[in-house]
Amino acid sequence: MKFITVALLALIAVSVNADIASCIQGLPSPCGNNIDLSCSQALTQFSQCIVNNSCANNVNNLSDYSKCVKNCSPSSNTDVQTYVNKYAACLYGNIIGYTFAFLAIIAFMF
Repeated sequence: MKFITVALLALIAVSVNADIASCIQGLPSPCGNNIDLSCSQALTQFSQCIVNNSCANNVNNLSDYSKCVKNCSPSSNTDVQTYVNKYAACLYGNIIGYTFAFLAIIAFMF
């Protein structure tokens, strides 16, 4: 019984990571095909902030990673702000899904 539970948890963890990647990859570019200097600069600022704040170090903890991403949201461009919010929504949605799946497995065990 414990083996089945561990196997299900591992399967859920793998599927959650795949869902996050597909959700983020599915986001349209915030600047689109337009070559808008302010959008391009805001997107570059966002990318640099993620690197400078070492957000990637928090990938194992999606809540911390999401907070780091949100803190890097530029205030200068609404298109990039919307993109950052959708990026964070991908993370939060998967946190909630993983939590419910984990609780269901725990309930199944008992």
